[in-house]
Amino acid sequence: MNEFWVYVEPFVNELKEWQTAIVGILAVVYAAKTVWQIRRQRADEKTRHQETERKKSWAARAQMPDALSEISTFCRAVVSQLDQTPLEMPPLPERAIDTLKLVIEHIAADASRRTFELLSHYQVHNARLQARISDSSEFKADSPDWENAMYDVALLQTFANSLYDYARNKADTSPTGEPDRKDLYAGLVQAVGMVKFYGDEDRFRPVVKLIEQYHPDSES
Repeated sequence: MNEFWVYVEPFVNELKEWQTAIVGILAVVYAAKTVWQIRRQRADEKTRHQETERKKSWAARAQMPDALSEISTFCRAVVSQLDQTPLEMPPLPERAIDTLKLVIEHIAADASRRTFELLSHYQVHNARLQARISDSSEFKADSPDWENAMYDVALLQTFANSLYDYARNKADTSPTGEPDRKDLYAGLVQAVGMVKFYGDEDRFRPVVKLIEQYHPDSES
């Protein structure tokens, strides 16, 4: 036994000296493994979150074309009403507005901003139209007030038009800020209707001049 211990004792002593170092190395390995697992878990969670957000964005964009079409229908109805006596508020696109309010937080930043601009102008447009309805005895077609009302609806149609490519997945974003003249011209023609507009172009020339007045630096 003593003879055996003579051979074993140096190894045991050496092992005791290295014990602390071995424990330390194992602790470092364990800590590194823990950190790796945490990072992997966070990466997985981030991937799942991004996938969830992508699905929400797709679902939001899928709802936008119908909402924008409803806005366009409203614009055409407003143009029709502006020639009627007495002036009345056409059916409001409430479902479309509710949809746009719902999707605004799930779409791209520029598209979200443009949607906000559309919703803001929609509220201004309706407030002005309601004021004209309240005093409809003073409102006359082809008057300066009529021209401003036509400009308001053309701008609302232009905001809607600027979101269509994004809504239909033809673009990854949308323009923001002040629309340019050519887009407002297109919005005016669409709201009025091509046949009506080009059949009586002189009547709408003052509205075109308003567009040029309000957007002096946007002509291409």
